[in-house]
Amino acid sequence: MSRSRKTNRDHAKKKQRPMVEDEAIANQLEALITPAITSQENYYRQLGLRDRILNLPLMVAAVLTLLWRDVAGVRELTRILARVGFLWCNPTQVSQQAISQRFLTFPAELFERVFKQLLPELRKAWLLRNRRPLPESIQFTSSNLVAAKTLLLLDRGFYHFHFWLQLIDQGIHFITRLKKGASIKVEQVFTDSYGIRDRLIRMGSGTKRTPFVTLRLIEVRSGKIWPSYLTSVLDPHILPPYVVADLERRRWRIEEAFNTVKRLLGLSYLWTGSLNGVQLQIWATWLFYAVLVDLGDAVADELSLPFNRISLEMIDRGLYHFYVAHQKGLASDPVKYFAASENQDLGIVKQQRKPNVKLIVAPFPDRQRSRSQFFFQPFSETPLTIGIQA
Repeated sequence: MSRSRKTNRDHAKKKQRPMVEDEAIANQLEALITPAITSQENYYRQLGLRDRILNLPLMVAAVLTLLWRDVAGVRELTRILARVGFLWCNPTQVSQQAISQRFLTFPAELFERVFKQLLPELRKAWLLRNRRPLPESIQFTSSNLVAAKTLLLLDRGFYHFHFWLQLIDQGIHFITRLKKGASIKVEQVFTDSYGIRDRLIRMGSGTKRTPFVTLRLIEVRSGKIWPSYLTSVLDPHILPPYVVADLERRRWRIEEAFNTVKRLLGLSYLWTGSLNGVQLQIWATWLFYAVLVDLGDAVADELSLPFNRISLEMIDRGLYHFYVAHQKGLASDPVKYFAASENQDLGIVKQQRKPNVKLIVAPFPDRQRSRSQFFFQPFSETPLTIGIQA
């Protein structure tokens, strides 16, 4: 009996009907993105591109429609454009072959420039939202102790002694993970207890290839294992050990972003084998992801919750329910709709699997037991976004 071949769901094309366009969502997308598109018109002409039917505004609208409304392919997209149009584009008769060819040849760098033009505007909006709290470790680090743009969270791809020394010479510090089997020499012990070890160490052999570098090694017990963290901040008073561990764990948000764009926004399924087409899809997907993050951040601010408590996947799925409510005259603002108490069954707010645990900010946890200095205490009523300003 023959076995059926297993299918990798990441590489299987989804088959579905496209979602109906909602006027309120379309207006918000237009208000956010059209200024960034307009700013690229001169560069568009510098590339020698004509102001034809399939120009930059229409191509951006087409790709966003493919992503947002989950359109199955270019043929279905052509039908939608011919009958009702999409976003800021009126109904237009264009052949499916013309759109397909345009996707293969349209410069992907234009989508990259639109994305990078949009980010500063989104950042301004994020800085104005001060009701959603930042994570405690970020509040502690950015508001009091570490200057802006001087602390990096690195993965092991940047595990290079010369690179670390260059950062330290420029006054930039970092946190990363220790590689298995790394050779270290302990120079000073700050903390050595049942649940945590904090030591000053020296790494390297003193050769040109691996020069000496002095770092702090923090190990925090988690069950039966000891995850290890390295930081160039050598003073525990500036960056306590538990704060280092909490900050490094938040680097996982990068992996969550890749998971979202691959699984939710379909980047794991490539539309074409053309290099330009792949690049266009990548930049367009990140463009839509940025808009989705902005909507999630607005919902978090409306609910006065940390951003990491908001599920971007459920917001994307909930756009259909908002469309139905909007058509019935029951909702007009997606942020208010997702934040409403009667709509919490949509799963916009993630369920907490673990109880809230207070962050320990004591530089020497095994010696310090004063409650006022042991756990993190929220700062005064100053806006919580000041620590991430450029």
